[in-house]
Amino acid sequence: AETCRRTLGVERHLTLALTSIQVVLGVLTLLYAPQGALLWLGLAHQLVGTLLMVSLVAATHAMRSPQAP
Repeated sequence: AETCRRTLGVERHLTLALTSIQVVLGVLTLLYAPQGALLWLGLAHQLVGTLLMVSLVAATHAMRSPQAP
């Protein structure tokens, strides 16, 4: 139970960090699009979005997995 709780704590912090980075990258992509940085910021935004989705799937899986006795 303690290991699961610790894992969910890590997942929670990872999800919060990735969400914050995703928001900042989204805003920066819009602000710097006219200056030619759209490609790299857009790619970073997509990469962080993918990592965010993977972390949410992992957290959901961790919460639904049966606990070992």
